[in-house]
Amino acid sequence: MRKDELLKHAQRFIDLLPNVEVILGGGFIRCFFEDTPFYDVDFFVTKKESIDLIKSKLNLIAQKKFEDEGGMVYKHEYGLIDVIKQPIKSVEDYMSQCDFTIGAACIYQGELYCHPQFFEHILTKELVVMQKSYSLEKLLTRISKYSRYGYYFSKQQAQKAIKLNL
Repeated sequence: MRKDELLKHAQRFIDLLPNVEVILGGGFIRCFFEDTPFYDVDFFVTKKESIDLIKSKLNLIAQKKFEDEGGMVYKHEYGLIDVIKQPIKSVEDYMSQCDFTIGAACIYQGELYCHPQFFEHILTKELVVMQKSYSLEKLLTRISKYSRYGYYFSKQQAQKAIKLNL
């Protein structure tokens, strides 16, 4: 089953941070189910206290590429690892911050969690807005990014996004 393959594939990355509670989210999961290459793996810390532990573990096995107040990026032989420093306390917290349904999937404690329409929207290549974006400019940037992967943004979703952002 594809879910089991994903969990096994993701576990390679999760095992890089033993004894650290993180949520693995972002495009890694979407790319797996699309059978497309992933750009990076996004780890979301669940506790602010974990950041120094994650940093010390990754400094031993990967090359730091970037760090600022928002996160850290490391280059590992498996691929890029992006650590988001703003704590995500739960799967629900993670899901509530996703802008589109195709990004609303994560792995936490060995389980896959997804928006109910995650797979449908990956198959139909439809961008469906879940929440207010940070700004219309950022929303347009994200739409442009996904359109390069074959996703479309319907007039109905554009109207919904405008209403959410007003």
